[in-house]
Amino acid sequence: MESTTISGGYGLVSFRPIDTFVYEAPPNSYSFGVCSSQTCTGGFNSLSAGLPFSTTVDPLNPTGILLGMRAFHYHGSYVQQFNVGIEDQFKSDTLRVFYVGVLGRHIARSFNDINAPPPNTAPNPDQLRPFYKTVPNVTSIIYIDSEGASSYNALQISLTHNLHHGLSTLFNYTWAHALDNAGRGDAGFGAVPALASTIDYGNSNFDVRQRVAGNISYELPFGKSDSDHKALLTKGWQLNLAGTWSTGLPFTILNAVDVSNTNPGAYAADRPDQIGSATVSNPNVARFFNVNAFVAQAPGTLGSERRNQLFGPHSRRLDVSLFKDFSLGSAKLFEFRAECFNTTNTANFAAPAAILGGANFGQLTQLTAGYTPREIQFALRLQF
Repeated sequence: MESTTISGGYGLVSFRPIDTFVYEAPPNSYSFGVCSSQTCTGGFNSLSAGLPFSTTVDPLNPTGILLGMRAFHYHGSYVQQFNVGIEDQFKSDTLRVFYVGVLGRHIARSFNDINAPPPNTAPNPDQLRPFYKTVPNVTSIIYIDSEGASSYNALQISLTHNLHHGLSTLFNYTWAHALDNAGRGDAGFGAVPALASTIDYGNSNFDVRQRVAGNISYELPFGKSDSDHKALLTKGWQLNLAGTWSTGLPFTILNAVDVSNTNPGAYAADRPDQIGSATVSNPNVARFFNVNAFVAQAPGTLGSERRNQLFGPHSRRLDVSLFKDFSLGSAKLFEFRAECFNTTNTANFAAPAAILGGANFGQLTQLTAGYTPREIQFALRLQF
């Protein structure tokens, strides 16, 4: 059987799946919890006494968690990119339509535990860990390999209207789909490490299916023939609009407890069964998806839900601004700006609470990172 070697903060760990695990005299790491002068054991009640390290550390028989292990044959990641499209000019307008594809290979994957026991109902699942026979005191082994794969396919359309009669515009539309099995221990990834390439293949964390972005700039036509003091008030106004809309990011329903027992004692570590459609006719803050579509699977088994199959709320924003130029002669310009961000004061919500059996399950409880309510500001700018 072919052997594999992983390395990390504890040195090198060479093993063959399930039956062989060789630990090679590494340096050791040790951690201890918080204690006071009244509760620390062994007389360790002052800095001068040193630290309460165990006197039974055995480098050939490690205990606890092994951190930062890496596949010995770790490949360099690479991507293949390709695109094809058309571009055409219509007087002041330019239309571009492109297909863009990206394939990622040997993408890094991070497993919370390469030593995870298989799905089970055993009272002591540690005894089912692949390396229990050789290192029985080792529990989780955090592991990184480069066997992930990804794909991205997109239709990208842009329409540009160059400045004509004071109007210029730019609109972009993207219709895309991103897939991968390059998890980072999230969304129940790696419950069974050997099967991660298949059972954890799903929508990428950044899989935004549709996105529209556009801006309009219009030099207001009135006052162009005015002069003197009247022109000071009527000429040089410019109206600007900028907006975006996109579909939500994917998320995964997770069990509150580890039903499969592949990550003993962990919270939100595996996925449940999906028994119906999660779609509701009118998603809202109190009920964004059908919570009855998910149930905990039978103990000691894996759930049927796929990774990242649900999508969060749409995101949208509109900014409006009004500029006024005052010419000061000799290439000097004084500009007044009135800007209103998130003009419609629209709330953009993050993914709903997605822990089956947890608080607020199925409800929208958080706003997206960086969200700001309506904001109005005024500014003066001198250009010279």
